[in-house]
Amino acid sequence: MNLQNNYYFYEKAIPNRLCDRIIKEAETRQEHKAGVSKSKDITQQEIDNVRDSFVVWFNDPWLYNLVLPFVRNANQEAGWNFDIDWNENIQFTKYKLNQHYDWHCDDFGKPYTTNCSPKYLGKQRKLSISILLNDGSEFKGGNLQFDFRNTNNIKDNKPYTFLNGRKKGTIVVFPSFTWHRVQPVTDGERYSLVMWSLGKPYR
Repeated sequence: MNLQNNYYFYEKAIPNRLCDRIIKEAETRQEHKAGVSKSKDITQQEIDNVRDSFVVWFNDPWLYNLVLPFVRNANQEAGWNFDIDWNENIQFTKYKLNQHYDWHCDDFGKPYTTNCSPKYLGKQRKLSISILLNDGSEFKGGNLQFDFRNTNNIKDNKPYTFLNGRKKGTIVVFPSFTWHRVQPVTDGERYSLVMWSLGKPYR
């Protein structure tokens, strides 16, 4: 699908004090090893080959109030105008040394039907939101990259590295069908906040 904008971002939009508050709050909650969809019949090692990180879940109203105005604005300003009417729980992600998330897209290609919250039933992921909570100077590697090879908006097939995403508090919004990855962290730790906005299936 060719889009006018493959992503939309707000540089250093979240104040440092709020980024630090989110990290501090995440440290008080139960941490889980990240999984992947359809992971029931594969081993933890096979999962780690694709996605290796730790996550904490939030559904705090103040966080939605903080993030959603940027999502709505990006949906309009980027020219997507997707039908959005719900949002999933917010995920805090921690990438430690050598941890990563290989190429994937957040949209499953169809709406939720089973094994989900009743509030998600019949809805499909439309927009993905990623917020860097610590500055890129605090870790090495861990770049967010996009693969736009199925569009006319790039000149070659090389992944696009979103270097603005290394600035603390930067928000990037992109269609959930976009392929992307987080490269391995080679030093330090990377902290981010991720959310998915849902709507009725494309027509």
